[in-house]
Amino acid sequence: MAGAGCTRDTRPPGNVVGLKATAGDGLVLLEWLNPADPDFAGVRVLRKTGGYPAHPEDGIVVHNAGGQQALDSGLSNGVPCFYVAFAYDKVPNFASGVKAMAVPTVPGAQPDILESYLRLQDGLHGEPGASLPAVQM
Repeated sequence: MAGAGCTRDTRPPGNVVGLKATAGDGLVLLEWLNPADPDFAGVRVLRKTGGYPAHPEDGIVVHNAGGQQALDSGLSNGVPCFYVAFAYDKVPNFASGVKAMAVPTVPGAQPDILESYLRLQDGLHGEPGASLPAVQM
């Protein structure tokens, strides 16, 4: 009987490892290591502002291929960019995804001001472990 015993692949590959987002002037460089799964086919990296992409169709596609890095350019400085990298196989089945965040900024921006801004954004978006910066009067 043709096809007997064949099962459809519903298992995604493992997640990428070590997703890192490095901000620059109007850009973010993303780097990661691909999973070693034999059916691994590529990585879809998505970007959103205001929160992390929830699934592989939720956001702007920054990268959708093999490789282990992507450059996201043409971004607005000071606006937090939330990324999720979803590894996928040939079906495609998508892994659960790995998160990273960066804020493009001009060289020489005040680190303490950016840190306070990020903590405030995290507090407003309800990110776990976030705290609002202290207000001094």
